[in-house]
Amino acid sequence: MHFEKIYDISIALGKESVDFPGDPSYSLEPVRSVARGDPYTIHKLTLSTHSGTHLDLPAHFIPRERDQTIEQFSVKDFIFPTQVLEVPSERDAIVSLLESIRINPGTALLFKTGNSRTGIATKGVITETAVTLSIKAAEICAKKRVSLVGWDYATIEFSPDETYPVHWALLKNHILILEGITLAHVPAGNYTLFCLPLKITGAEASPTRAILVQ
Repeated sequence: MHFEKIYDISIALGKESVDFPGDPSYSLEPVRSVARGDPYTIHKLTLSTHSGTHLDLPAHFIPRERDQTIEQFSVKDFIFPTQVLEVPSERDAIVSLLESIRINPGTALLFKTGNSRTGIATKGVITETAVTLSIKAAEICAKKRVSLVGWDYATIEFSPDETYPVHWALLKNHILILEGITLAHVPAGNYTLFCLPLKITGAEASPTRAILVQ
C-alpha cells in the first residue's frame, strides 16, 4: 500500500509525556540485560492507561457506558477520515472557526493550537498555560457529530473542581478523545487517522501510536 505522506503525531513516553499527580508514573526499568551478561534483554514497563498519546473511551467518565471499553470496539472503529485544523490560541476564536466550516459527520477533528506551535505539546511538563478546548467548542463538535476530537496536549481540559465538562460533553455523545498528540510538523488539511489502542480487556483508555496518512 502506498501513501504519499505519513506523519507520526505521537509523543515519546518518558521524554515528552506528562505524569499527572495521582496517576501511575511512567517508567521503563531493566530486568535482564545482554550488556550485563544475561542471555536476553527485558524491561519492566509501568504506566497509566492515560500515559503519553492515548485514547479516552466513553467508559472513562460515563457510568452507563461501562460496556464501552476497548474490547467492545472493532479495529475499524479507530481509523477515521480526519481534518487537521490549525486554530488560534484564543478559545472564542476556535468556536467561531468551528461554527463557520463544514464538517462531515463521522470525521475526526485534530486541533493544531499554540501547544504545537510553541512546543508545549512535547515539553513533558504540566503547564496551565496550555491551550485547552472550551465547553462551547465541545458542544459544537457534538452537534456536528464528529467521531473523535484530538488535542495537542496531555489533556483537553483542566478542571480544578473535577467536573470535567468537556470530557463529559464529548464522551456522552460517543466522541472519542485523542490526547497527547503533537501536530507541529503537520499542515492543516485532510488525512486518514490510525490510532489503534492496546487490546486491553476492560480498559477505559489506552496509549496509542497515532499516525496520519495521505
